[in-house]
Amino acid sequence: MRASACRPAVAAPQEVEYRRVPVRVTAVQGERAYLDVGSDGGLAVGDRVQLFPDGAPMFECVVRGVTKGSSRIDCSGANPPVIGTSGEALV
Repeated sequence: MRASACRPAVAAPQEVEYRRVPVRVTAVQGERAYLDVGSDGGLAVGDRVQLFPDGAPMFECVVRGVTKGSSRIDCSGANPPVIGTSGEALV
């Protein structure tokens, strides 16, 4: 009788489903901006946010701080957004 080698089970990759959360810039301070959505809306530190300024290309920022009702994003390398700029986060 021949012994068979045991192979560890390999889990199939699972699809991650993201929810799009609409956001709006409420304040700007240097390269940082503040959004009207926080942890109550599903945002967490490290999430990416896409902003869509009027008449300009979309750009990405990263959530660096979160409270229940707002979040702080870092837009390094991009022009700071204008208050009222809309966008979305994938959470």
